[in-house]
Amino acid sequence: MTETAVILTGGKSLRYGRPKGLEKVGDRTLIGKLAQELRAAGIDDIYLSTDDSEQYEFLGLPIITDRFKDGGPLAGIHSALLETETEKLIVLPCDLPGLTSVQIRILMDAANENPAPVVFVKTPSQEHPLCSVIRCDLLEKLTETLSDGKNAALRFFKDVDHKTVYFEDETPFMNVNTPEDLKVWEADNVV
Repeated sequence: MTETAVILTGGKSLRYGRPKGLEKVGDRTLIGKLAQELRAAGIDDIYLSTDDSEQYEFLGLPIITDRFKDGGPLAGIHSALLETETEKLIVLPCDLPGLTSVQIRILMDAANENPAPVVFVKTPSQEHPLCSVIRCDLLEKLTETLSDGKNAALRFFKDVDHKTVYFEDETPFMNVNTPEDLKVWEADNVV
């Protein structure tokens, strides 16, 4: 079975001030680094979820736009499930500079071993619903939820049968919300 991933880039980056996914980590954009890690995990079918396709075209990844406008990450997931017609979709946010193929593979293996329609990451300090694997059989419920104007990803995932995958090390799941966050991450990690 071909494994498919979507990188969520549709956030407004209000705290960051510019599109986070296009920030450089070493010689690659955050999105480029994530795509490389996905490929290293054996996933070549990679899409971007965004409502601003022009600024991301140069990355060479297929772009999916939201069918539910202003629906947040759930709308990006919904559109990706519809567009890709995949059985399982790996979902990642664009702002994880420390995520590697190792964590991606662990997440995928957990999803392959568990029939739950959603498998997402949990670390000691929080849950990470946007680091997840979602099965297509959630599409109808996802459509209903978005149609009702609800778009909280964690609430949606907790309302359905789900499993979490625990990672003791939080570093790979540290997202960058400001340019200062990225500088701190780069100072603490070899790029």
